Amino acid sequence: MLFRSLGVVILNIDNISAYSAYGFGFGHAMVSSFAAGAGFMLAMVLFAGVRSRLETADVPESLKGLPITLIAAAIVSMSFLGFSGIVEGMGLM
Repeated sequence: MLFRSLGVVILNIDNISAYSAYGFGFGHAMVSSFAAGAGFMLAMVLFAGVRSRLETADVPESLKGLPITLIAAAIVSMSFLGFSGIVEGMGLM
């Protein structure tokens, strides 16, 4: 939990020059923090769903445990690439 909070702080610190250049301030940083937290929560819920499906799936013996979890995590993380650039495409930033 602490590392996710630190990640949001680092995101806001990295974007502080962009916030001030566009005239955004504290409110924009708060919205950004909330959106980052919601994104982390969405990722955790999706990974939990994948893990629960893997428990009931018929997985080959050589892939049981950590290997199939890493493969599933890689597939889910590739699905998040579909969301990259969505904010810039909407013209919000």
